[in-house]
Amino acid sequence: MDNTQLRIVVAVADAEDSAAAVRFAVTEAKRRHLPVTLVHVLHPVLISEGNLNAATTEPIVVRARQMLADLETQVRGELGTEGSVTSELVVGHPGAALADATRDAALAVLQPERMGEHRHIPTYSVASAVTARSHTPVVAVPADWSEPGTGPVTVGVDLDGSSATVLQAAFEEAQGRGVGLRVVHAWRYSEAFDGVVFEGERQSHHSSELADEIRAQLAPLERKFSGVPVELSVRHGRAADTLVTESALSSLIVVGRHHTRLNRHLGSIVRAVLHESRCPVLVVDPGA
Repeated sequence: MDNTQLRIVVAVADAEDSAAAVRFAVTEAKRRHLPVTLVHVLHPVLISEGNLNAATTEPIVVRARQMLADLETQVRGELGTEGSVTSELVVGHPGAALADATRDAALAVLQPERMGEHRHIPTYSVASAVTARSHTPVVAVPADWSEPGTGPVTVGVDLDGSSATVLQAAFEEAQGRGVGLRVVHAWRYSEAFDGVVFEGERQSHHSSELADEIRAQLAPLERKFSGVPVELSVRHGRAADTLVTESALSSLIVVGRHHTRLNRHLGSIVRAVLHESRCPVLVVDPGA
């Protein structure tokens, strides 16, 4: 698809709770030379007959339209004369409606809810729902993000053969940002098993073996993106905890959502990173 047909879609909850996502979208729009569309969703139960045409004067609709208009003005000023911004007010279930809005997008941007100590407990999250269903890569931007960092792009990789698309995206992001790429793999089988089988030097030896496998995957991409410095880190530990720790020194985390023949979904690792990362997280579909 020609870039003239693509856009950056920003999920807007309200001006305050979407400020970081809007800032990120403006930065990406300038870098990618793409228009921005702000999308706000109203649940059908909140308006008369679940229909915007029947509820144009209702306070919640009036406030939503005014909020979008104010954000449009703000973003237009930040993009300058070469930028373009529009907005859409839609009715539907937030997760499904926002995912549907990404059909003609190059990128979707949202600001996830913080899960805190409950991140490993399955609970409903609009950000997770959109990211799992999106037709395009999604960037989740933490609320305290303010501007692009100079740290590396960090990518989490698996050894199941699903990382090719994720690595490609990570190399492209590192090249586009002019930073290095940090490739991270954390392994852990079980606490009891690892403590017995991988004692002492066996643990570092196993990490070295895994690193050799990953280097083989990296070789063709390192040749293709020869200007991108690459660092590989393989260690024993929980993948989610490792990536969240890495996010404190990274400008972007890149991960892949699960992909099967039947559906696309977020695993527990991506879900935790999505909500706890200290830097923006790019989630791509390994099966794309």
